[in-house]
Amino acid sequence: MQDILLKKARVIDPARNIDGRYDVAVKNGKIHRIEKDIGPGAGTTVYDFDGKILTPALIDAHLHPAAG
Repeated sequence: MQDILLKKARVIDPARNIDGRYDVAVKNGKIHRIEKDIGPGAGTTVYDFDGKILTPALIDAHLHPAAG
């Protein structure tokens, strides 16, 4: 059973070739399942993510070098 359920999010994960509308279940602070339709269990907090985008952590890969 999950602790948190994010419903109807657009999930984009290029590493897994995922780009679509999914539910994301979180258990003990980690992604537990990503599926098309996950039902909430007892004690699950549900958030409507319709119209929102979920991606893995993105890293801002730029720097500001300085001499000296």
